[in-house]
Amino acid sequence: MNSVAAATLAFCALAVVCPPGLHAQTKTFESLFREGTEAMRAGNLDQAAQNFSAAAKMNPAFAEASFNLGLVRMQQGQYEDAISSFEHSLTLKPRLRGAHLFLGIAHYRRNEYDKAITALKRETEIDPSNAQAFMWLGVSELAKGDAFAATADLDKATELKPHDVDILYHRGRAHMLVSKASYEDMYKADPNSWRVHQVLSQSYADADRVDDAIAECQLAVNARPNEPGLHEDYKRWLEQLAPFHVPPAPTPLNFTSAGSGVSM
Repeated sequence: MNSVAAATLAFCALAVVCPPGLHAQTKTFESLFREGTEAMRAGNLDQAAQNFSAAAKMNPAFAEASFNLGLVRMQQGQYEDAISSFEHSLTLKPRLRGAHLFLGIAHYRRNEYDKAITALKRETEIDPSNAQAFMWLGVSELAKGDAFAATADLDKATELKPHDVDILYHRGRAHMLVSKASYEDMYKADPNSWRVHQVLSQSYADADRVDDAIAECQLAVNARPNEPGLHEDYKRWLEQLAPFHVPPAPTPLNFTSAGSGVSM
């Protein structure tokens, strides 16, 4: 996913530039760290990994070296090694910015969704303004099959970053799945409910199948003649069809088959 690379590059620009405490290290350590940063930015991942590995061995208490090594392993697709590096950095600095985020993404890439969710929730607690953390939390929840939880986290991500197309895509998908599940549950509860006909009517209208929308709306009106709004919908769709042809007599439609061709 492009958002992984974008997030990684963002942290390359921030986390690896002379972190606090670096100037207290030896020149050799500083050179290794700086060269690793430069290699990482240039896309020379093998060289970057070599530099950060050497820096981490030279000063094993310096969390940022292990974190940056994890970023490199992420870009190389070596997610197990990345997880080890992120976990080590967190033992040294439990609130290290971005470490829980990328640890969660690495677990997600390994289909370890529970671990991903745990790490990403921790990142949102540490940095509640991090839209990427909320997005990846929602994505992991979707992968686990929990669209209801995902909608809340993706809504939060959208609040933080309203014009991010990746966030908007995942948010729309989550809401679509919640809507679909709700309609399926509604149909199971009462397939003859006027609400079922109302949903089908609106779905047909959204798909420009106005004659089918009218037929379903008529069934809803018949079942619930005093419901506010139904008569207005029926009248509006009749007016849309009037210039073309007279609508056919309403006939019952199968909810499942009718809905299969309509996005809900």
